[in-house]
Amino acid sequence: MPRLLAIEWDTREARLVVGRTTGRSLAIESVMAVPLDSSHEDSLQTQLAQAITQRGLGKNEWLVAVPRSRAELRVLQVPPVPDEELPDLVRFQAVRQFSALAEEAPLDFVRLDGGQGTQIRVLAASLSPKVLEDFTGQCKAFDGKAQRLVLRPFASASLIRRSRPDSECRLLVEMMAEEADLTVLVGGQAVLVRSVRIPPNDPSGPLIGEIRRTIVAAQNQIGEEVVQVVTLVGDPQHLQPLQEQLSQKLEVLIDLFDPFAGLNTPSDATLVPAEHRGRYAALLGMLCDEAEGKPHGIDFLNPRRRPQPLNQRRRYAVLGGVAALCAMLLIWMVVGQLGHLDTRIRELQAVSRDLDEQVKMAQRIQSDVEEIDRFVLGDANWLDELYRMSDKFPPPSDAIVEQATFTATLTGGGSIQLEGFVRDPEVIQTIEEDLRGPQHQVTGSGAQRVQRREDLPWEFKERIVIQPPDLDDLANTLFDPPVPSDLSDLSDLSDLSDLSDLSDPSDPSDPSDPSDPSDTTDEDHPEVPNDE
Repeated sequence: MPRLLAIEWDTREARLVVGRTTGRSLAIESVMAVPLDSSHEDSLQTQLAQAITQRGLGKNEWLVAVPRSRAELRVLQVPPVPDEELPDLVRFQAVRQFSALAEEAPLDFVRLDGGQGTQIRVLAASLSPKVLEDFTGQCKAFDGKAQRLVLRPFASASLIRRSRPDSECRLLVEMMAEEADLTVLVGGQAVLVRSVRIPPNDPSGPLIGEIRRTIVAAQNQIGEEVVQVVTLVGDPQHLQPLQEQLSQKLEVLIDLFDPFAGLNTPSDATLVPAEHRGRYAALLGMLCDEAEGKPHGIDFLNPRRRPQPLNQRRRYAVLGGVAALCAMLLIWMVVGQLGHLDTRIRELQAVSRDLDEQVKMAQRIQSDVEEIDRFVLGDANWLDELYRMSDKFPPPSDAIVEQATFTATLTGGGSIQLEGFVRDPEVIQTIEEDLRGPQHQVTGSGAQRVQRREDLPWEFKERIVIQPPDLDDLANTLFDPPVPSDLSDLSDLSDLSDLSDLSDPSDPSDPSDPSDPSDTTDEDHPEVPNDE
């Protein structure tokens, strides 16, 4: 039975959970805490190494939890790409948005959506090389090796997802010795992670304020989702007074979660002080994921990378041998028919030379059609859109736009993101009704009262989606009769017999000759109708 060891530490203590796996089931062997004295002459690293060695737990591979305060997190938006190309694209985007991302720094991420729209949202996390060296060096100090380096809130989210497999928007609250982790979960996936300092004597007052700020921040970041449940991690009896205070001051359901509930734990797990039980959630979550073979949310030692190509050498060798054998069996059949095939080849070559000009002309026509299609797909007149918004927008005394972001899409059309301030929320409804149209879809995130402007105290965010034009209607308008959409199938060349009547492209008298632009008239290039 493989032995698993999960550990995390701060300036006050080191917490350790030892477990064994049987198949995909996990049995906890021991749960312990090692006090650390930051005022002692010896370093914390030396104290921890001595404690681990005395308990005979060294020379093992460790699962290490990294606190949120040691990592840098950013929400990134990248274009839709295949999954194998996503790690490279996320790192490229992170270099521009992270404060200081070194080339050798580890970077891992999780997807926040299904990637069905024009952008993919990911939550990326990185460690500085110095912090990474501190964690790995600590393990080497007690003859251990860091096998996983997991961001703590994601490990805790994995544990609670096993007992709360719902789709509710949940705020997970973990109170540690010196700080508290506030993690917003949507469908069990961490989408917002905060770490705040709290006083150890009376944490309830500051904690209530931080919970309110986190709920507001989550609503601004994830849009439609609203925090419905606040889950306190720890001993239920110890957290009951705090639950009652939060229930009175917050208009959400307050839930309690014991991290040891439902696990095969030893008797010494009951010796863990009630106020410390919640600190082991991340360690238990890492052990459960490792035992079940599930990937960890954020693992800095094993980040998501482009998959390595499979070694196809053996497969190619077998296929090559089979191909050689088949070739030897077929050679004697081919030799007897070479004469007949040579005659047939000469006949087909003559036919091919006769049809070369017709094929070239058909290819030129198809190229022209593709150029028109590409033009239509990218046709988004932002000046017209600006004029339309300016014409339909309320006067400055009622609304003002602080920021506008214009985004073009590969499939045509685009989107406009507006952020600004209004006199009252009713103005937002007027803006949405005026800007909405057959080709314009308008969605907003509601109004939020702010203190930045006294004359316009309500902040709004609106998204205008510009639908692309209908390519079939455009083709029917440009051509009478309509041309086929695909000229690549030239199997029946008799359909192209009429093309022989067209003028020779090399004839200088032909007005369609691109080499003589002075002969081009407006009739050769009909104006494309504007669907807007």
